[in-house]
Amino acid sequence: MRRTLSLVLLVATVLVAAAGCAVLRRAGTNFWELERGPSGQAPDPVMTPEPVVQVYAARTVGLRGLFAVHTWIAVKPREAMSYTRYEVIGWDVDRGAPAVRVNRAGPDNYWFGDRPERLVDLRATASTRSSRVSSSPSRRIPIRPPIGSGPAPIATRSRPGSAGACPS
Repeated sequence: MRRTLSLVLLVATVLVAAAGCAVLRRAGTNFWELERGPSGQAPDPVMTPEPVVQVYAARTVGLRGLFAVHTWIAVKPREAMSYTRYEVIGWDVDRGAPAVRVNRAGPDNYWFGDRPERLVDLRATASTRSSRVSSSPSRRIPIRPPIGSGPAPIATRSRPGSAGACPS
């Protein structure tokens, strides 16, 4: 029993150390020098006529990246030539900037050096005639999220277990 527990603790320590090293490597770099270009995960909108909804997550910058991710949604309506990216960012909210930012970057861009993980990829089927995206016949969601319909937050903060900045 002791040997198994020791082995589990050793494996957990190695995994945490490996993840921590990757995060700390980015933390020791100037954030403006980190990769922020496209990661190549979003399909070319010109070649993809059907509606697309994708959700991405990437580790945050600095030590917070050990525990937190930044998430965003990329939406492309039917026949659209580009995506719309929606994300919550707390920077400059205290100076009047909106917490929900639209099209600040491409749909699948790196988040300050971290390649995003695509969490959701919903596409319309050929038989879908409305502006809805479907991953199965019983699961449909509107293509345009109701962003901006609620009150604008005046501050954001990271919360344990949250996916990045949350309205306060």
